[in-house]
Amino acid sequence: MNKQNAFRRGFTLIELMIVIVILGILMGTILPRLTGAQSRARDTARIADLNNISQALEVYSSDHGEYPAAQCTGTCGGTTDAPNCLDDTATADDDTYNMLKTYLKGDRVPQNVGKQTDTLGCIGSYYYTPLKKGGSNNQSYVLASDLETWQMANYTTASTPAASEFDKSSDADKYIKEINKLENPPSGSNKEKMSIYVVIP
Repeated sequence: MNKQNAFRRGFTLIELMIVIVILGILMGTILPRLTGAQSRARDTARIADLNNISQALEVYSSDHGEYPAAQCTGTCGGTTDAPNCLDDTATADDDTYNMLKTYLKGDRVPQNVGKQTDTLGCIGSYYYTPLKKGGSNNQSYVLASDLETWQMANYTTASTPAASEFDKSSDADKYIKEINKLENPPSGSNKEKMSIYVVIP
């Protein structure tokens, strides 16, 4: 009889509290890692998208002798002030998106994984602008995406970036020199800067 009562009595308050504390410690250590893993996965997808677009740009260049001039008739996440977005709302045939999509799988240019991601004014889209090289226009380019994890970034921009961050009249070498020079992690005056990933051939 005593054995049956002991079996049915359940947990004491102290035992429950110990279990709750252990669960709390486990949640506190595991959840931040899971959140970071999701951010890194999204950033990995963004970098893969940029590399795919870059390959399409190389094929386009071999066909036309230059990279597309930056034009955008899309709304770029609802805004019209970012003409260098590779936005899927593009409507004109000479829009960079429409000029490039036939060179990509599925006849479409990938869109940014995070629909709220704002890279140089491109909301939910990737940023593109042609650059000079060897004194000639449209002989190089920059592709960019904002990243959630600074460890995967290779470029830093101002805290309130604009499309003018990359000037199409500038030589690509000006920007290539700055790749991988960002301070990791950003500190001091650089804390307010945003980390992005750029592809410049």
